[in-house]
Amino acid sequence: FILLPEIKPDRVRIAPSEAVARGVELSLARQAADPLSWWLSYTWSSVRDEENGVWTRRSWDQTHAVNAGLSWRSQRWEFSLAGQYRTGWPTTDAFLIEADDVSLAGTGPRNGERLRYYFTLDARAARKFTFERAGTLTVFAEVTNLTNRSNDCCIEYDIDDEGDGPTLDLGRVGAHRPVCRDHARELPPAVIPLDPARPAMLREGLEPV
Repeated sequence: FILLPEIKPDRVRIAPSEAVARGVELSLARQAADPLSWWLSYTWSSVRDEENGVWTRRSWDQTHAVNAGLSWRSQRWEFSLAGQYRTGWPTTDAFLIEADDVSLAGTGPRNGERLRYYFTLDARAARKFTFERAGTLTVFAEVTNLTNRSNDCCIEYDIDDEGDGPTLDLGRVGAHRPVCRDHARELPPAVIPLDPARPAMLREGLEPV
């Protein structure tokens, strides 16, 4: 938890002067008198921000999203299964440069890359108890992220000066839900060696702040 994220040295203020959001959603559902019901929806969307004449993806832009669910109900029991798939959120590429014997982390165009796709499957079972004088009581159990998939929510980096030369360690931070940063856990990092061809890209991707 970071109380004041803006005081970190690698933070840059983002203040778009204009934004455009477009999208379309298609949905199908079956709600009948019998116990079985289901729903399915597909969404295509695009969200862009304009800053200093440059259009970039918004940090939670997701091109494709599919939601589906299945439910079975009786007078006492209820079982449901719900799944979600969506395009990974945008992220910014990071790489290593050396300037005056100092190792620095540089970045490419903001939100120029994407995280892996997001997927979750949740299950729920409920039992209803009816009491003549006290009303009803429902007892339920839920399983979130049934497949135990580690969905990426963000990227962390660290510069390692030990060994034969400096390297940039990029680690994915995974979370079962995209907003649950408090429950995030770090995945094994991918070590990226210094690439002499990358410093030129740094100067193209950064602007004075």
